Amino acid sequence: MREGTAAVYTTNILLDLVKSRYDLKSDYKLAKFLEVDPSRISNYRNGRSHLDEKLALVVAKLLDFNAGAVLAWTQAERTKCPDARIAWLNAAKVLNDCSGLNYKEGGSNQS
Repeated sequence: MREGTAAVYTTNILLDLVKSRYDLKSDYKLAKFLEVDPSRISNYRNGRSHLDEKLALVVAKLLDFNAGAVLAWTQAERTKCPDARIAWLNAAKVLNDCSGLNYKEGGSNQS
C-alpha cells in the first residue's frame, strides 16, 4: 500500500476474507457459517443491502479486525452523502491505525 493511502474493506471484500480464512467454498456455506439466510449474502453481494451492525461485529471478530473500523467501513459504504463517506473512511483509518486499542463495554481499557 502506498504511503498516505488507507485500506478500504467493502462488504464483498470482508465476506471474501471470511470465506478465505475459514476455507468456505461457496456463499451458501458462508451463509450457514454466519448463521444467516443465503438470500442475505446474495443481497450483500449485489449491493441491495449492507452488513448490519451485529453482523459487522461478528465479521470483525472472525477476521481479528478492529470492530470500530469495520463499522465505519460499512457506514461509508451505506451512506449516500459524499462528505459523510469521506468522514466515515477517515474514521475507519484512525480506528484501524489504533487497532491495538480496544475498549470493553462500559469504556474500560482492555489490555
